[in-house]
Amino acid sequence: MMNTYMKVGIAIAIALSLGSQAMAADGGNPKKGKHLYKKECKACHTANSEGP
Repeated sequence: MMNTYMKVGIAIAIALSLGSQAMAADGGNPKKGKHLYKKECKACHTANSEGP
């Protein structure tokens, strides 16, 4: 009985995870993304930066 609940719970978690990933891949604003990258990511994620 508990094994069945565990399988159902795992299946629901996987379905929600895949659904949220699909929604995240849809749309987006490249202009805002570029600004966000420059503001938050560029310092560590460039070719010569060592990062944390």
